[in-house]
Amino acid sequence: MSVAAASYTGWADVHRFSSRSGGAALLADSCATLRALNPDYPRMYAVAAMANEGKRRWWQLAVGLDDGRVEQMYRRSLEDLDVPEAAAVQVATALIHAVVGRVAALLVLEARAWDPGIDNLWIHMDSDGGIDWAGVTSPILRVLAEDPAAGEPGTVTLPCEQALLVWTAHRSRRHCPCGSTDCRCPDPRLAPPTPAARPRARRRHGSEP
Repeated sequence: MSVAAASYTGWADVHRFSSRSGGAALLADSCATLRALNPDYPRMYAVAAMANEGKRRWWQLAVGLDDGRVEQMYRRSLEDLDVPEAAAVQVATALIHAVVGRVAALLVLEARAWDPGIDNLWIHMDSDGGIDWAGVTSPILRVLAEDPAAGEPGTVTLPCEQALLVWTAHRSRRHCPCGSTDCRCPDPRLAPPTPAARPRARRRHGSEP
């Protein structure tokens, strides 16, 4: 599928979910709690329901990995820092927070989770080209049976906390652009080192090979 077709499909999914009721309201309630964590920067942990957003400065994470968005972030960071390793860490940190950090905050506070999969996440860029917000195509929340919202429209009830954690970790780990086994980050330093790339321990002088 081409980048243009993937982008079109992404917005089609957004409009499909916009016709569903309930989910966005529950997500908004949870995000109000997340915004309160840092009133000076309310977008630090909260996410947007993409059905309520326009296209300006938004891009779908799954598409951005193929159309050069991440590479652009790396080059911009490299211009500012002039140190490849530091630029790589800066971009990786921003992406990891977008995928994992935000949903982890909701897990800790409310034992809820939106879908952090790459196909569900959108990234919003500020005027300087950095990530300042994230959004979700599907506002559906995974909740526990004891959650007051369990069974309501816009929720999927999981049987226990372990199931919620495993599901969230699976979706995050499988799709994270900087932690997956199919890493497509713009610089090799953003990817986890492979066994062949790890430095070998030095043998002591005179030790057996």
